Amino acid sequence: MRPAPYAAVAGQANLLDKEDKLIDGGKAFTIDSVSYIFAVLMGASPAAVYLESTAGGKIGLTAVMVGTLFLLMLF
Repeated sequence: MRPAPYAAVAGQANLLDKEDKLIDGGKAFTIDSVSYIFAVLMGASPAAVYLESTAGGKIGLTAVMVGTLFLLMLF
């Protein structure tokens, strides 16, 4: 079983093999783990930015909304 956000992004980027498994998935999980550890050490909340790319926004409103929410998280 693989996490849905990784599968959705990998599927759009054609990074799934014949068995629908992530190609070099270990690297993605390692980077994600290190970013979470770094965020915790800095006293911040870990943020997953990759999910909005699978939301299917057609006019760019998705990107504007996610950007606005991320700016609000800073304060």
